[in-house]
Amino acid sequence: RTILVEPIHPEEEPWFTRAKRLPERVLLARIEAYMVQQPSDNGVE
Repeated sequence: RTILVEPIHPEEEPWFTRAKRLPERVLLARIEAYMVQQPSDNGVE
């Protein structure tokens, strides 16, 4: 699951929208990996 949207008509997107898609995916993957490594501090043991 991802917060990124999949375009309905990618050929109609502005070039900058297409250009930023890969960096967004990489950044989100790194954030997700970081969150998985952090211990949960929700008060439940």
